Amino acid sequence: MNSSSWYDEAHTYDLAFAFDPDREITMLTVALAAADVRPPARLLEAMVGGARLVPRLTSAGFDVFGFDMSQAMLGYAKQRAPGRVFRADAARFATARAFDGAYCLIDSFRYLLTESAASACLTSIAAGLHPGAPLVLELELFSPGPPVPDTWTTQRGDARASVSVSSRADPDDDLQWIDVVVNINAPDGDRELRSSQKQRIWRPDRLAAFLDASPFTLETTWRRTQEQGAPLDGLPRNGGPVTLLLRNGGDG
Repeated sequence: MNSSSWYDEAHTYDLAFAFDPDREITMLTVALAAADVRPPARLLEAMVGGARLVPRLTSAGFDVFGFDMSQAMLGYAKQRAPGRVFRADAARFATARAFDGAYCLIDSFRYLLTESAASACLTSIAAGLHPGAPLVLELELFSPGPPVPDTWTTQRGDARASVSVSSRADPDDDLQWIDVVVNINAPDGDRELRSSQKQRIWRPDRLAAFLDASPFTLETTWRRTQEQGAPLDGLPRNGGPVTLLLRNGGDG
């Protein structure tokens, strides 16, 4: 099996990310609590994908809704979280100002390839949030030096996925290619998916300037997976994976 985008293969993508969601649920709970957002707050997930976190968050008492542009992923998400997902383009969507918080995880924000698209996304999210409400954003900041491939394995029942993710340069200095290989071993046969997609490169100084011009204020920065520890003193100059707590400055 081959595809130009692993997002088009919802079942394979979901298996590749079949991690126990405990870390992400804990991270979101900690980050949102830092902004005084707790159940039964209403949350919005941008680029919800297969809605992996939505059932767990709703079970924890949050009122969660999410959107995505991919029909394939939404078909999967609607089975997992019926009535809680809708189709929308992250670069141009509108909701009522009805949400107490929002989140966008696992580098999804970097699939917005231009600054104008990224800006439109934040503006749209801000318009749907109450004034002062938080946005939790995960992304990988550009790090100097050769890229390091990432590999992992997941399993769901008798199906096992071995995933390799690497990056390479694009002629546009603000973009890079993300190359993915997923090998699946399952009772119904083995298969391989190869995917290549572009992501935007965010350098720490450029992201800082971008956020300064956005409706949000950067309140707290953590190293990804270290959200229960001490926060960093702003965006790390050497880049790397971070979790950001942003506050909506909109006045409603």
